[in-house]
Amino acid sequence: MSRQHVAPNTRSYNALLSACERAEQPDRALEVLLNMRRRAPAAWGYIDPNAVTFNTVMSATARAGRWEAFIMIGSNVRATMLTQDHFMSEADYQGMQASSTC
Repeated sequence: MSRQHVAPNTRSYNALLSACERAEQPDRALEVLLNMRRRAPAAWGYIDPNAVTFNTVMSATARAGRWEAFIMIGSNVRATMLTQDHFMSEADYQGMQASSTC
């Protein structure tokens, strides 16, 4: 996108995250999320992670069995005051916390 002088936005980041999820690349998804969060303050609302963002990264980490990363993202959801949707209910979150301490 940068080669064509098109600025990325939340939708384009979410599309990239979805591709990472489908390709089973949770580490790449985490890198993309970190990059997205670094760029967000300068993007004036065009690159704000949303529920789709977090759910996609959480799905990628859960599929790979990366429970620590899953819980970290869940904590970020809580910290940014996003509401949880059907992907991550409170029961799911508690279950993941319990299984990661075993």
